[in-house]
Amino acid sequence: PASNLRQYRDVLKNNPQRLDEMVNVAPYNAAGKFAGYRVNPGRDGALFTQLGLMPGAIVTGLNGIALDSPAKGFNVLKELYQYSEGRLEITRNGVPRSIVVDINN
Repeated sequence: PASNLRQYRDVLKNNPQRLDEMVNVAPYNAAGKFAGYRVNPGRDGALFTQLGLMPGAIVTGLNGIALDSPAKGFNVLKELYQYSEGRLEITRNGVPRSIVVDINN
């Protein structure tokens, strides 16, 4: 398994289907509208720990891009390997939070 975030990024760049192993992602709707993705640990739970996520968190944005449609989520995922830092906007226990992640570590 990958041991740091840069390795995870490189794995996803070469094989995006491996995201399923790292994190379980499900669309999340609020008030009948797409509002982000509910995330839970995949088989390799280390990624969750490194990102500072908790099971059931809702990711609503990445690097200033609101994840308010499935298309935006797919586009962000396709570009993810280019980032050296990521700012995740999440909702955890009903409270919005930002998490800054240095992907090069």
